[in-house]
Amino acid sequence: MNNLASKKKSLLKYYQENEINPVVIRVENKDVWKDHEKKRQNLYTNHLKIPLTFFQHRSILEFGCNSGENALYLASLGASLTLIEPNSQVLPRLKDLFRKFGLEKSIENLENKEIEKFVSKKSYDMVVAEGFLHTLQNRDEMLIKICSLLSPGGIGVVSFDDRYGSLSEMLRALLLQRVCQLRKIENLNSESCIETAQELFLEDFKRLNASRDFVSWCLDNLVNLHTSWESFWTYQQIIPLIEKAGCQFYSSSPGWSDIDNYLWYKNVFSIKDRHLCIIEDWKKNFVFFLTGFPLTDRHVPPATQSIVNSVSGLIGSMSEFCASSNYDINSLQYPKELEEYLSDIEYPDIRDFNKCLKSLFAIIKSNDERYIIDNYHSLEGIRNVWGSALHYICFARGI
Repeated sequence: MNNLASKKKSLLKYYQENEINPVVIRVENKDVWKDHEKKRQNLYTNHLKIPLTFFQHRSILEFGCNSGENALYLASLGASLTLIEPNSQVLPRLKDLFRKFGLEKSIENLENKEIEKFVSKKSYDMVVAEGFLHTLQNRDEMLIKICSLLSPGGIGVVSFDDRYGSLSEMLRALLLQRVCQLRKIENLNSESCIETAQELFLEDFKRLNASRDFVSWCLDNLVNLHTSWESFWTYQQIIPLIEKAGCQFYSSSPGWSDIDNYLWYKNVFSIKDRHLCIIEDWKKNFVFFLTGFPLTDRHVPPATQSIVNSVSGLIGSMSEFCASSNYDINSLQYPKELEEYLSDIEYPDIRDFNKCLKSLFAIIKSNDERYIIDNYHSLEGIRNVWGSALHYICFARGI
């Protein structure tokens, strides 16, 4: 059902063959640019805790800069940029944007190549890789490469799709593909598939503060085979890698860890112990990852490893259904461990989410597409939940 021949293709080839620019931001419009500035400033200063003065006269290397809208913001702060982008289709727009903003001289080097092929004897004050690193088969090696390119005290910023935060997005992909299966829509990049997605999700999508249009979101997140269990990453996987490469966790967006709150600054952890505490802290925030709800005013028990494993297995099963026309929808089951865990949490929204999840896994087994769509639209406890899929991790190289 899902263009299985394309499964082994890279995310780059998927974008090129479908002529997708995953995040086009029309910064030529002054109002759009001002909004983009505010969002990037909020990311760097309030979430990642990097003061704007850091960027002045700094050497910044960005992998996968796409058409350059984010790099343009760094250039406006006075950074000197080395930009590495493998998709030649987006480079004309990148060059045109920098020319229109009068920031061409901010680009020290622009290379049309993949991260694996980039070689430099130079080190950088900051290395950025947004939106793609987690999809690479050699992502661990490339993350360590990013760490090695940092100057002492330099900062790395990587974004990734979190495995557990992507639960809600996988539910939407599952729903779309189930309805397309019943409607015998085999080409998931077709107009018929997009129309089905709009029927299911457009009303919900309009409630989001999204930077891209619905079609781009659908192609990049719901029918893209790289939105899968194999491509999702976790803090438990990433943090040991950066530690091995001589770096340490600095901050994240969303900022979920509070291990430094209320501590006296003279209480200093080793990097290893600090990282272990952060990973333990993650279990206390498990429900936030699943739902995106900030659970700050009531006690929520940390998730056990059994609960975490059950969610990982569920996402794996949904991913397998989305990738294979032979997967039996009736084999999908809502994990008992997760149901019991969420039912004990005091938040009414969490309990409603739990009930709706259980209902959804019964609904999708119907062979009546209209029944599935209408009943999904009645599940407000899921429709209002988007999880916490996209994460940024910021790390610093030791001095």
